[in-house]
Amino acid sequence: KFTKQEALQELGLSETADEEHIRRAYKKAAMRWHPDKNQGDPSATAKFQRVNAAYHRLQQESRDYDESDDEYDFDDEEDAF
Repeated sequence: KFTKQEALQELGLSETADEEHIRRAYKKAAMRWHPDKNQGDPSATAKFQRVNAAYHRLQQESRDYDESDDEYDFDDEEDAF
C-alpha cells in the first residue's frame, strides 16, 4: 500500500499536482512500463503494477475528498445568527 506521498513520488509528481496532472503522469508511466512494450523484462511488469497502484491510491484520495467536500451547507449559516 502506498501513502499519498509515496504515490505522488512513484508518478514523479509534487503535492500540488491536480487531477489532470496525475492522470497525464499515470498515462505516460503506464505506456512506458506496459508489459506488452517491455516483453521479457520482469522488472517492467513490477514497475507497471506499482504505477497502477499509485494511481489508484491517488484516485481513492480524490474520491474520499470529494465525498467529504459537500458536508457543509452554506445556506444554513444565515440561520445561525
